[in-house]
Amino acid sequence: QIDMTNDSTVFLVKADWQIASNNLFSVRWNYHDTEGLNGLYTNPYPSTWRSLNSTEGNSFNSAVGNLNSVLGTNTFNEAILQWSQERRPRTPNTMLIPETEIYGYTATFGQKSYLPNKLDEDRIQLIDNFTHYLGNHTLKAGINFDFTHYDNVFLYYGYGYYTFNDWDDFFEGDAGNYRQAFSATDGAIVFDIDYYSFYLQDEWRPSNNLTLTYGLRYDLQDNPTPDMSNPNYEDTAYIPNDTNNWSPRIGFAWDISGDGKSVLRGGLGRFYDN
Repeated sequence: QIDMTNDSTVFLVKADWQIASNNLFSVRWNYHDTEGLNGLYTNPYPSTWRSLNSTEGNSFNSAVGNLNSVLGTNTFNEAILQWSQERRPRTPNTMLIPETEIYGYTATFGQKSYLPNKLDEDRIQLIDNFTHYLGNHTLKAGINFDFTHYDNVFLYYGYGYYTFNDWDDFFEGDAGNYRQAFSATDGAIVFDIDYYSFYLQDEWRPSNNLTLTYGLRYDLQDNPTPDMSNPNYEDTAYIPNDTNNWSPRIGFAWDISGDGKSVLRGGLGRFYDN
């Protein structure tokens, strides 16, 4: 039996400042720290011995500032600035012996073959949403700039991996298979990815019981150029950028009887994700 834990410390601090009658500034700090012994995501199998598991950490720290401004009778703006960092380390329970498997998962023990590993993420994000009311139209435009820095360590089989056909072969030292990987950087890599998004939207009310919403969005993920590549495979020298992510969208809301009791909604659009 292996005990698993999942202990968390979480808190949120928030403050608002009414700078002037037309400007409200809010700031919040969100902190979350978790530690799990013999973590669920490393090895939850019943044939797993304690040595094959790890201590999993996940800490998140974020500060967000939000400025809401009334720029005129019919104009409103929301600006958001975020700084955040996330740390996700996994530390093996042992580094004395390599991962060992008795065939068919009869038993597995030793240092997990891809541990230790980590993924650190630092982010600065800027969002701005602009709204203007023009008669029966509500015009909106916005941007989302997201600058992200990654520090990743992951070296699969970097510390060796043995398999034995049965217990007899194990005690005789007769391995059926051995694997080990090597890396000039010990599996560590540091890189940046920047995300850019823009949108334009109009919400039009041609009548009291019909609202049409339509707009266009664009997304770009700006990938880094690898510091190292495989000379036998030219494609590993670059990561292509997908530059045609245009997303048209349209939707409607129809108050069928005009009394607000029955509304028919629909929409159609194209969407992209990272």
